[in-house]
Amino acid sequence: MKNGCFKIITWVLLFFSMTASGQSAQESPESLYFSYTHVTLSQSSSAPEADLSAFIAAIAEEVGGAVYAIWSPVELSEGAPFSGLNSGEYIAMLRFDSPKYPSADQLNKRFSQALQAHQVTTRIYAPVDLRIAGALSTPEGFYVHRDEHYSLEDMNSAVSLSQRAWSTWEAYWQVKVVGLFKQIDEDEGVAKLNRIVWYPSYEHWQATRNNSDTQSAERFRERRQLLIEGSGAAVATNRL
Repeated sequence: MKNGCFKIITWVLLFFSMTASGQSAQESPESLYFSYTHVTLSQSSSAPEADLSAFIAAIAEEVGGAVYAIWSPVELSEGAPFSGLNSGEYIAMLRFDSPKYPSADQLNKRFSQALQAHQVTTRIYAPVDLRIAGALSTPEGFYVHRDEHYSLEDMNSAVSLSQRAWSTWEAYWQVKVVGLFKQIDEDEGVAKLNRIVWYPSYEHWQATRNNSDTQSAERFRERRQLLIEGSGAAVATNRL
């Protein structure tokens, strides 16, 4: 019982610490861009995670960016409704403070060369609502990256509903929204959003599925009605 209480108190302290830092770090997203590079290492190129972090930091510096987060595999329960990263798979998320960021093809080539990766794919995002600026400050745990597509005419409504829901949902469940990002691509007419949220554990995420915070539950329901059918798939990760 004492251990359980200690965990709850720790999560509460972490939540308020992250909320305070997120509020003080709010900044205009207009000049910020993020790359999101999914790397699959070959067995021969696999390296300790400390070395991998150093390699990615060197790539970031070379291309004029900074490491925002390195997402790593997390253990998933059987039947969990997520895709997951397999052993040797990582997602490197770099931050660029100006529109002079490298293209997805340039980043694919650089990561492939530096890490001798088996497969590399990159997306470029602009932040819609960045809740954690600078390097990622949330701890290890269970991160859900959810791709949701909306028509451009519905995007602002979907974002507004999310923000209004989060205003009660984060504190109620002691979770933290890392950010909401819009993919930059040539698919006109569709807003491709990626929402990243930290939960202390998979079990904690499961508990939020029965959302007893009635205010956020209603806003999430309204948001789901705007979702383009077939989107909404999620990837679960941890972080380095």
